[in-house]
Amino acid sequence: MELREAAMELQEQNLALRERVVALESELKQSKNLKFDGGLYYMHGDPDPFCPLCYERDKKLIHLVKNGQQEGYWPSCLVCNESFEPRNRNG
Repeated sequence: MELREAAMELQEQNLALRERVVALESELKQSKNLKFDGGLYYMHGDPDPFCPLCYERDKKLIHLVKNGQQEGYWPSCLVCNESFEPRNRNG
């Protein structure tokens, strides 16, 4: 009986480790497509920036929204409620 319980426990640990590997591989793939530019994060092929605080703190990609219609808008995060000073990308 002890061997069966030990085997079941090992199977559960194995499954948990496999799930962790999948999550880490996904995170790695995501980070390869992410670029920090002008103080904000951008995903390859996506012109809209992501919140740097949410990404760095929680590894969550939250699109920033424009908090105004004028040219000098400040992008804001609806999750952490932070606003970010707009900067020129690529310099």
